[in-house]
This record gives sequence, structure tokens and C-alpha cells, in this order.
Amino acid sequence: MRRKHLIAVVAGFAAIAALTVATVAWATGKPTARPPAMGTFHTGVVHVKLAPKVLAARARMAKALAGVELAKPTFKLGPLARGPRGPRGPRGPQGPQGPQGAQGPAGATNVRSYFFQASVGPNGEARSWVICPTGTRATGGGGQTETDAVFVDTSYPISAADTAAGLGAVPIGWEVEVSSISPATRGFAAFVVCASP
Repeated sequence: MRRKHLIAVVAGFAAIAALTVATVAWATGKPTARPPAMGTFHTGVVHVKLAPKVLAARARMAKALAGVELAKPTFKLGPLARGPRGPRGPRGPQGPQGPQGAQGPAGATNVRSYFFQASVGPNGEARSWVICPTGTRATGGGGQTETDAVFVDTSYPISAADTAAGLGAVPIGWEVEVSSISPATRGFAAFVVCASP
């Protein structure tokens, strides 16, 4: 019964809308003017006098809706609870091979090693260094002794003769420092590996 009543109410609204449109046409007596061109600004007002049929239809509709209770919504507003995580999908196919990258800069060339033979006195200490040829840089180095009685104490790159290369400096050679516990003079060697930049 209530459903039929609501259908009748909706139909009544539609009838009022149709009558209102007809009343506007009846009140103006002419179609709506053409909208103004873009870029201009206009204002206006239309006074509409409703026809007697429309007024009567509104009165009947108000009487029909008296005492009608609207249905309350059954859903709740707000964020919904997060559902459980779904299963992991299958692994997709392998993508196409990417384009070949640009060629990188050339590496070190003209790699050479150089040695310098030196000696340390009985129970003494000594140091020796090797400088790379002009235009090349040191990439490594070290020292070597001829007996277990001579020890390589330190080994480091240098930026000039007998000058340790500081942080960020360009190494141009290598230096070693040795100490001996032998009662005789013993030999040792410093070496460096050089390459063109």
C-alpha cells in the first residue's frame, strides 16, 4: 500500500514539473533569449506567475504528503573497515630487453711497474720511493725485503718525492719505510704501478 502511495507522489512531482515549465512559457510568452557571447557579463531576472492549475496541484500534493514518513538509511557514513589482504598474484612475464647503454669512459692504459733497489744499515731504518713517468699516475705499489730481518713498516702513495699523497690528491709514486734487526746491511726495494689516465 505504501509503495503505491509513493509511486503516486513521484508521479505528482513529475506533473508539477511539467506544469511549471508550461507556466513559464505561458508567463513569458516567448522562448528564452540566446545566451550572451563568451567574455561578456550579463544579469537578469524572470518573474513567473503560476497558473491556477499549478497552485491547485501543489495544494493537493502537500495534502497527500502529510504524515508520510520517509525511510531511514540502513547504511553508516564514515570510513569502512579494511578487508583482509588478498592472495599474491602470479608472476608476470619477463619484460623486453632494454636498449644498450652508452659506452663508458676509457679505463687506464699503458700500465707499467717500476722498482727501485735500496739498502738499510745494520739495525737501522730507511725509506725509499719511486716516481711514475711524467703524464702517468700511480695506481698501486709496495715494498719487498731480501730477508726476514728487515720489515716493511709503512707503504703509501705519494704526490711528490718523499711527500705522502693527501686526501683527494693525485698520486704520482709510491714510498716504503723499512726497519732492520740484522747486524749487516740488507737490501730492500720499493715498487709502483703506473698507468696513463
